[in-house]
Amino acid sequence: PNHRLRMLELALPYFPPSTPLLDWELRRPPPSYTVDTVRQLRQLEPYHRADLFLIMGSDTALELDRWKEPHELARMVKLAVFHRQGVPARGDKIAELARRFGFELHYFEARIIEVSASELRQRHDFTEVGGRLLPTPVANYIEEHGLYLSGREEGEGPPAGWEPGG
Repeated sequence: PNHRLRMLELALPYFPPSTPLLDWELRRPPPSYTVDTVRQLRQLEPYHRADLFLIMGSDTALELDRWKEPHELARMVKLAVFHRQGVPARGDKIAELARRFGFELHYFEARIIEVSASELRQRHDFTEVGGRLLPTPVANYIEEHGLYLSGREEGEGPPAGWEPGG
């Protein structure tokens, strides 16, 4: 079974009702590339004229020169970068890569929500797992299927600090 898809299905009720779950990348023979997914998305109403943003951490943005068809991707989306893993989002290297490929570059800060974990669990059916809050159905699925128990499984990364029984 595709565990990632199932966990997304379980998490979908926690998103706005109009949020679609698209499994295109799973149906496509590997490898799957972002540029191909965006091309497919652009063919659908209302996305063919919409402003689309590709959101990524600064660590990922530093690797844009290794992506498939970055010039084409830049033609279809705007790039939104946030600070991650000690790599400043507003670094010169990211700005230079964005310029080289033609991305319209935006920066944003992830703001901290002032709410306690226990309050969030009570209000929204979340479970704390390894220091992260997950929708309870997702946390239960992870535990029921023994996912992430022995380090990294093929193609699946565990939540930071994941421990079973959380």
